[in-house]
Amino acid sequence: MKLSNPDSRLFTFLSLNCRSLPKHKTEIFNLLIDEAPDALFVTETWLHASSGPDVAMALPDSYAIIRLDRINKVGGGISIIFKKKITCDFKKCPCPGCEGAIFKIILSPNFTFSGALIYRPPGAASNWLTNLSELIGPLAMNAANFTIIGDLNLHLDNDHCINATELIADLASLNLSLKNSGPTHTAGHLLDPIFSNIANLDTFPALPIPWSDHFSIKFSFRAQLINKDTSLASTSAVRKWKRLDINTLNTFLEDTTPCTKLRVQNLSASVQTWLLTAIDSCLPKTKLKGKNKRPPAPWFNDSLKLEKTKCKSAERQWRKSYSIETMKEYKTQLTHYQKMCSKAKAEFVCIKITTALNQSKTLFKIVKELAGSNTSQTPPDLNKTQCDQLATFFVNKVDKIYQSIEQEQNEQNEALIDARNSFLDRPSNQDDILVPNVCDTHTVILDNWPMLNIDTVIDLINTIKSGSPRDPLPCSILKLLSRKSMSIITDLLNISLQEEHVPDEWKHAMIHPLLKKADADPNIPSNFRPISVLPIFAKILEKHVHRCLTDFITTQDLLPSHQSGFRAGFSTETTLLGVTENIRAMIDRGETVALVLLDLSAAFDTVSHAVLIRTLHSLGICGAALNWITSLLENRTFQVFSQSACSETLTFKHGVPQGSILSPLLFNLYMSPLAKILKRLVC
Repeated sequence: MKLSNPDSRLFTFLSLNCRSLPKHKTEIFNLLIDEAPDALFVTETWLHASSGPDVAMALPDSYAIIRLDRINKVGGGISIIFKKKITCDFKKCPCPGCEGAIFKIILSPNFTFSGALIYRPPGAASNWLTNLSELIGPLAMNAANFTIIGDLNLHLDNDHCINATELIADLASLNLSLKNSGPTHTAGHLLDPIFSNIANLDTFPALPIPWSDHFSIKFSFRAQLINKDTSLASTSAVRKWKRLDINTLNTFLEDTTPCTKLRVQNLSASVQTWLLTAIDSCLPKTKLKGKNKRPPAPWFNDSLKLEKTKCKSAERQWRKSYSIETMKEYKTQLTHYQKMCSKAKAEFVCIKITTALNQSKTLFKIVKELAGSNTSQTPPDLNKTQCDQLATFFVNKVDKIYQSIEQEQNEQNEALIDARNSFLDRPSNQDDILVPNVCDTHTVILDNWPMLNIDTVIDLINTIKSGSPRDPLPCSILKLLSRKSMSIITDLLNISLQEEHVPDEWKHAMIHPLLKKADADPNIPSNFRPISVLPIFAKILEKHVHRCLTDFITTQDLLPSHQSGFRAGFSTETTLLGVTENIRAMIDRGETVALVLLDLSAAFDTVSHAVLIRTLHSLGICGAALNWITSLLENRTFQVFSQSACSETLTFKHGVPQGSILSPLLFNLYMSPLAKILKRLVC
């Protein structure tokens, strides 16, 4: 018996000329559910611009579609239907006489499956073969796992067909061999080839289908995956949260409450242990036995399951005899099933839209799903080495920018001070340039944060959707804890405010790297965007501080009147309207207009802690309130994590915390002296 490699996986694909995807959407849906391919390559989709909603609703939830429709003509068209958890890129290729696209499917960080999907209609231009060879040649020579799929409308099984013989010879010179044999069409010819340079690619016998004159073609190969890091226990054991008895958990927590007369750093660790012990006792982790089967689509109900069973039974009877009577019976059953599916889909969409009438964000999401433009994909899995490389890249990028700022600042500060003194005709110094000393003008100060009560904590938790993977309890379970358990958490948060200190664990971010573009190379660190995930307790306290700080800033009118970013009631529209109106007014007065635009690289990440603290103090934020913010900014750490690995811990030396609700507000305050300086220079 041949043992499978634990570091590899078998990937399965289908190829099909469906002759109208909208007409056979129910059959395509069933095919995807029954075969569960990683991707389905489709020719003759017969799609057009208005086919988006119909096609999107025809797919199971776990699949997405990218397509190239025939423009200004009926028929034709090619597409790839693929699992959302993989990354797929699809670009049209110029090949006269054919409809073609180059695809790239990233199956793992170290294995990319690429190739060409081609549909050659009957009677294509005579030079199509030369054009195809010139197009495919450079691509196939530079790709390790290249495959040509589609419908070429050539009798590739006929040695007397000159075009077929030339094509097979040309592709063989590129190390692309014909992998399938036997008929792929009801007329008994091989029209839908699989040419590939993948050595272990296997094809299955083509399967006739009653709703197309072409057969369904299945092929597969085994791809090497990354070695997974066993340091993340969550990959081998999980908690089944739906099985948790919340009453049992609350009882355990109330019987084992920790002592709250500790310093905040120790109390934070004690509360973490308290919650972990409780959840381990009430809901131990269980080993994964395999993937849980999920329903193919939310509208797919029990009645449809029964009708699908009848359809499959009728199809089996047809495949046994291939008689006209059994085919008629199967088509009658299939038509009835299609009507039931269409009705169920329509009812489901109507209910979704009705329940989201006053929720614009949800409505836009529904429209994107219906239009087939929802391109959200699962990020590629990374190993520990790649996570470490990304973590180092993120740190070095910020350090490089910050060092260049410091160097340029040191060179220009004296010139800035001299120019300012000359312009204003009064002495000044460097600190006055960076942060105006306006503290004396503030009669009202903010020197402490108000304490929290249990009701406020519960209200804050209910506004939070998620926390960090390192949290002992997910946010959804934390919301269900009893008031006695909430009182412990409330004490912990208040002690942090009283001691003017943020525990180290709350300042540890887990960074989830996402590709900036779906087709970006995951081996290049600059193609990733870091998404920071913060601990739940830090989020709760930061929301409370944000509310208090916002009230103080609004009351004291501390932000510049023209500041639009990260402010309630302001947007890019208000900025554009204001700038446009000012420009028009100046032109009407006959004045010269110059517009200066400033773009800051890694703006949040390069904030100077010293300058920010000095700015906050100058605005009247001092004492315990300022000390707590200082503690929040100091000694912040992070790790980059993926589904199966995690990097070493590194430290942030600069910047405001990414992912924190406080960061945009602190950045606005950090930049506020710039507006004051410009206003004083102009006036």
